[in-house]
Amino acid sequence: LVLICSTKHPFAQRKIIKLHELARESFAMREKGSGTRELFENYMHANGIEIKIAFEGNSPEAIKKEVINNNYLAVISICLVEEEVKSRQLHLIESADGAWDRYFSIVYHKDKILTKGMESLIEVVKDYKTISSLIKTDSASRLVK
Repeated sequence: LVLICSTKHPFAQRKIIKLHELARESFAMREKGSGTRELFENYMHANGIEIKIAFEGNSPEAIKKEVINNNYLAVISICLVEEEVKSRQLHLIESADGAWDRYFSIVYHKDKILTKGMESLIEVVKDYKTISSLIKTDSASRLVK
């Protein structure tokens, strides 16, 4: 997961953003019950920071649109913003301590045959970290405590 902002947001011009600065910002967040939202809210709460939610949406597209059009911040999977980062609509802010990293597991019955689709999914999950590292740019900012 990464924090994103519009390339027009003041954070996009800075290399380092302090965690406490996020308390002054407005966020576009997924709906309650979203794993992404829960992970980020728990992280911020553990660090004593209350976030201001200005928009709640139930799709990554809605979140990205709000970030671009309204200068909000959001936390989202890096793989969902590849196009917008490459076209310079969105700017990445990475967590310096890796606190938002997520790990995926695939569980399947050892005595069942894997379909081609299942094998493809396993390869995508295995390559997830490689894919996300290709999207990151040297211009990404770092969020530090």
